Amino acid sequence: MATPSPEELDQQLDEFIDKLVEDKDNLPTGQLDDAFWKDLEGHPFFLKEMPQEGAELHPATAALQALHWDNDDDTPLEKATKYKEEGNKYYGYKKYRNAILAYTEGIKQRCPDPTINAVLFCNRATANFYLGNHRSALRDCVLSRKCKPDHLKAYLKAAESCMKLSKYQEAQSWCTAGLSVSFLFD
Repeated sequence: MATPSPEELDQQLDEFIDKLVEDKDNLPTGQLDDAFWKDLEGHPFFLKEMPQEGAELHPATAALQALHWDNDDDTPLEKATKYKEEGNKYYGYKKYRNAILAYTEGIKQRCPDPTINAVLFCNRATANFYLGNHRSALRDCVLSRKCKPDHLKAYLKAAESCMKLSKYQEAQSWCTAGLSVSFLFD
């Protein structure tokens, strides 16, 4: 199902409000039915958790997403930055899977700024690390280092991941490389 444009959503909202005004005398009184409560639970203001990937979204949720993400005028750098900020919010709430999804979307933007790409890979590595996906975390640290060789956080998270994977020699190599990088770029 294609996401309606903001203009279409605005039109639908106007029609809905007009219909409510016309039918104000026919509104239910007393007990509200289950459909009302189910619809209310799906509304973005009352969500207790994020909808599952691929699930049908409440129209209000779709409208909010359209406002936030459907700006075709944004450059890849602006889009990547938005996804990084969204991932950071999820990370702050310890919603690591959602953070990984946001960082991945930021990476997919193919931003020309190597610093943003390095941060996206490193942040995704950190979220993977806290989920226990240490191999994925290590892989993202390698990719972060390829984007920006002086991104010290990638070295630290790679060393931590290696320790969790019992790759002690590799952890030592990451630490040594990180120390040499920190001295080179200070």
